[in-house]
Amino acid sequence: MALSPWVFDAHSDIAGDLFLRDDPQRFREHIDRMIAARVGAVITCLWGFADPGVPAAAQQLRQLELLEQALAEVPRATLCRTPQELAFARRRHDVAFVLGIEGFEVPVALLPELHDRGMRHAMLRWSVDSPAVRSGHLTGLGKEVVREIERRHWLVDVSHLPEPAFWELLEETECPILASHSNAAALQRHERNLTDDQLRAVAERGGVVGLNSWPPFLSSDAATREDFIRHIRYVSDLIGPDHVAFGFDFVDYLLDVVDLGSKDLATGLAGLEDVPGLLADLVRHGFTEVETEHLAHGNLINLWQAVSALQLPRGGAVIG
Repeated sequence: MALSPWVFDAHSDIAGDLFLRDDPQRFREHIDRMIAARVGAVITCLWGFADPGVPAAAQQLRQLELLEQALAEVPRATLCRTPQELAFARRRHDVAFVLGIEGFEVPVALLPELHDRGMRHAMLRWSVDSPAVRSGHLTGLGKEVVREIERRHWLVDVSHLPEPAFWELLEETECPILASHSNAAALQRHERNLTDDQLRAVAERGGVVGLNSWPPFLSSDAATREDFIRHIRYVSDLIGPDHVAFGFDFVDYLLDVVDLGSKDLATGLAGLEDVPGLLADLVRHGFTEVETEHLAHGNLINLWQAVSALQLPRGGAVIG
């Protein structure tokens, strides 16, 4: 490829980084790195577990404030509420931000306000129980939340769900599903990775799986870019390359401020600077240029367009 395609990353913790440092100017560094790596769009999530001394909901709401401030002050970064706004941002060569939440810890009564402030994505749980998911299952509140966010045409994300809750969520929804940052359990047995049956279920619903660069999800040994490509190939062969994307979950910028249990990063895929090399390697591994472009951004855009256009019988649409 003469020029690698731009990338839509399905999972980023930039909002958590702004919170931990309490420094909106840090955002400029993220934008510069993204532009240099041709990462042109990202789902950035409000993460309530950056600081164990602060309640999760308070962290998420503070992260939203910091992100709104940063987006207002830093050029070439745009909050996008619809696929059409994302396309317009890319035509201007801005980095498009889709706002999400990782673990629904905020009061459900705030959901309309969050929608008005631009949120278009939600995971019901992080790595611990939440009001929406307890002991591996959706709670009554969780079922209410998922129906409401589906009605509002948000991206419904199953990453971090225990397997029973995964299947319960599919029973509660009709929309295409996102697994933003999960890998193949057949290659690396980890509670955060998806079984073949789960991967097939996401694809059968018209959904997309974003693959994760975090080493424990890639390999039991020292993880490398080749391991990441191995997961891409496996999932693409299993469910088709049109259902696969990137959810890198890069954490290199967090390791000095939060304990993630390990400081190891995947060799050759440690951060944004390695993304162009990954795309070049995909072509060398037999992916066509069209497939690589779909993996890079096309599949996630198609998913968001499908979710936005879905006509649901459970009540009126709330678009915009």
